[in-house]
Amino acid sequence: MKLLSPGVHGVLDYAMAGIFAVAPVLFMFGHSRTPITLCWIMASTLTATSLLTRYPLGAIRVIPFPVHGMIELASSIFLVAAPWLTGFSDQPIARMFFLSAGMSIFTLWLLTDYQATERRDAA
Repeated sequence: MKLLSPGVHGVLDYAMAGIFAVAPVLFMFGHSRTPITLCWIMASTLTATSLLTRYPLGAIRVIPFPVHGMIELASSIFLVAAPWLTGFSDQPIARMFFLSAGMSIFTLWLLTDYQATERRDAA
């Protein structure tokens, strides 16, 4: 059952972008550039994707909401694998942040009704 509407999903998208933006300082990633850079890339990507998505909180609305969902699914998988793919798996705080963020985005993906905007537009 899909519990989250596009509007609620949008709020959570922008919140997650904010979390990625402040995570390196908040969780004190230290001097390791890779997790810090990935956080900034994710913050920027989440913000841009949200602004471009055709849902209530999108500004330009060119990306269909179901495509937004596929981007989030791919992002969640990448985030879980990122510590090992990019070489910071030996840093427990950064590793746990990325694992938690990946699982959070995956949970958001599972709970969101990505067809809601398509049904609304068809009506």
